[in-house]
Amino acid sequence: MSLLGWLLGRKSKPQRSSKDQFLHETVARQVEILQDCVELVNDSCNFSTVARRYEMLIGTLHDLMAYTPEELQRAGVRPEKPFKEYLDEILAKKDIIINQAIKRAYDDTVAEASELKTEKGRRARLDKFREEVLNSGVLSESNIVYLESLF
Repeated sequence: MSLLGWLLGRKSKPQRSSKDQFLHETVARQVEILQDCVELVNDSCNFSTVARRYEMLIGTLHDLMAYTPEELQRAGVRPEKPFKEYLDEILAKKDIIINQAIKRAYDDTVAEASELKTEKGRRARLDKFREEVLNSGVLSESNIVYLESLF
């Protein structure tokens, strides 16, 4: 869209109050963060990224739960179900989510390590990965058992 088209399109939209505009922008940004977190938690091969974004995902869902359905609707957000239900699902599946992230990161680390010249270097890279994951602060006992099973 051209700049002129954008300006003309903007003028034809009804004006929001500054309170509604702030609400819309805030909620829209939180939804953006939520979507970004979900994508990274599901797809990233960097375990520390997944761990940070999982925590951010939980926090953002808590933030969005603070809005009333009317406020969300005024901000243009119409979730299929309450954010509390999404939060409950994510918390219930935490071990699965974290194990999947461990596996992706492990596979990526093994591929990187295989390019190293020495067995000692390869082993050191895997040991470093293991320690980073163990020190992440997000692992349950189930996640630790899974991680150890990979070694």
